[in-house]
Amino acid sequence: MNLLKDECKSSLTDLLFGICDDDDNNPAYLNTDSTDKVKWIATVTNPQCLNIAFWAIDNCVDCSDEQGNQVTRCDGILHYRDIYHFVELKARKKGSWMSKGFKQLRATIYLFIESQNGQVDRKKIIAQLSNSLKPCTHVIKQQQLALFKDEVGIKNVKLNPLISI
Repeated sequence: MNLLKDECKSSLTDLLFGICDDDDNNPAYLNTDSTDKVKWIATVTNPQCLNIAFWAIDNCVDCSDEQGNQVTRCDGILHYRDIYHFVELKARKKGSWMSKGFKQLRATIYLFIESQNGQVDRKKIIAQLSNSLKPCTHVIKQQQLALFKDEVGIKNVKLNPLISI
């Protein structure tokens, strides 16, 4: 399965931009309008103005299992300097947003590794769970973070709405 579909790709070189998900069954998207930051669930700083590609995954790529059921997946993937930065966007104060977000990241990363026939350097994968309404996490959440790192085999996992390139 190809997660990196051309019709789901956008790219830019801006110094600062946001990643948005309007929760309306449309894909996540990049937003460079600094007057519209209220929509930004994750804020990306790109001080070197690198060319950054973004592939929307959720609501753009059909990810079905053998029975035809949709597989859970993250909102998108940023790509720069051979780094694949998987992003899940949340805007929730309560509930199981963190465990659901980790599940979506895990499933998408596994699909990506499988699509590359396992030929992926996991050191070049970053998983980021961004919640615009709850940027700080409590210590108890560190257990979920450690479990995710162990299960997926990725050491670079972030829990905040700021992405620094």
